[in-house]
Amino acid sequence: MVSTMKKTKTILITGANKGIGFAIVKALLEQFPETHLFVGCRDKHRSVAAINSLTSIVPGSESRLDAIIMDVSNRDSIQNAASQIESLLLKRGLRLYGVVNNAGIMYSPTGVEEVIRVNTLGPKYVLEYFIHLLEPKIGRVVNITSVVGHIGNLGQSNYAASKAGIIGMSKSLA
Repeated sequence: MVSTMKKTKTILITGANKGIGFAIVKALLEQFPETHLFVGCRDKHRSVAAINSLTSIVPGSESRLDAIIMDVSNRDSIQNAASQIESLLLKRGLRLYGVVNNAGIMYSPTGVEEVIRVNTLGPKYVLEYFIHLLEPKIGRVVNITSVVGHIGNLGQSNYAASKAGIIGMSKSLA
């Protein structure tokens, strides 16, 4: 893929320490050398481990990554992360180009409330705190969801409901 990005684009990816989030960060590092990525994770040690792994996979990417500690189920944590990112952007003379709401859980032993808090309310709160940081007219938001949010899946009613909520929210905000 040929990069069409002309200047530094800064992107926040939540849940970036493993799975889909990690793969998104890796792909952006490899395909768009102009990007600077905020690697969002709720645990500092996992975030650092992810960045160490990414820098070994994509040599020279160290200066393009910042660990951001953010628990999307906690508004205070999101607000603190937004303040940290805003400060970094101001210092570097940049705007936030994109937010990838990827953090999510399939199940919680505490029940449906935690699944909804992380998967549905988390992306809503992230947007509330980060929308003003996005570049006007060209800023992008990507909400990662699942086909299960459209069609359901036996035994996954909590997860399906949480992902359907993101789909509805995304359509309403578009």
